[in-house]
Amino acid sequence: MVVAIIVIAVSNLFFVNMKEGKFTESRFDALMLAQEGMEAVKSISESSWHSIYLPPDGNGSKNNKGESFVYCLKNDASSWLLTDVASDCDITLNNKVYTRKIIIDNVNRDNGNISISSGSEDPSTQKIKIVISYADGKDAILEQYVTRWKNRIMKQDGWGSPAPADQAGCEALSGTWNAALSVCTAGLDNPANENGWDSYSDLDNGSGKLDTGAGSLKFK
Repeated sequence: MVVAIIVIAVSNLFFVNMKEGKFTESRFDALMLAQEGMEAVKSISESSWHSIYLPPDGNGSKNNKGESFVYCLKNDASSWLLTDVASDCDITLNNKVYTRKIIIDNVNRDNGNISISSGSEDPSTQKIKIVISYADGKDAILEQYVTRWKNRIMKQDGWGSPAPADQAGCEALSGTWNAALSVCTAGLDNPANENGWDSYSDLDNGSGKLDTGAGSLKFK
């Protein structure tokens, strides 16, 4: 009887240790997937900030964020992509299925400091939350702020109508004619709405792109 009691006690301890070992392995994998997800989002933000600010592909809305809008990650063998396809959130690792959700939030700043309840939106900062869910454990959550520091704020994206092809046409739009390159350019310091150009302060019209009639400026 004593031997039987000892065997049962040791067996229970053995199975408990096995269960805890599996849980620890799953937890470790979940945390690694969360870290990988955060690095992937940073990589996307450095190559195309709009994919984060106007998710998922740079053509969305800056308002499609928060807990109600879940995004996923997809690797096309050469780079990471943000998607809104639910199946892209599922990952199989070590014979277990994990779900990785990407949640993006806009960020406000008040006197340069990040603020939840005051200030104005900072379009160059986004809050990223990675949530890893799996069957036999508690969600793994990783949160970080991602900032735009490598990207240009804006670039010339094209013309609403054919670009002026000569000096007279260029100067008629308050542009600067480059005789060597035969190219017409426009500066951001032009007065608001002067001959079709808009001012720097009016660039963000909610879509991340400004069509001025004479030309188009797009955030990158």
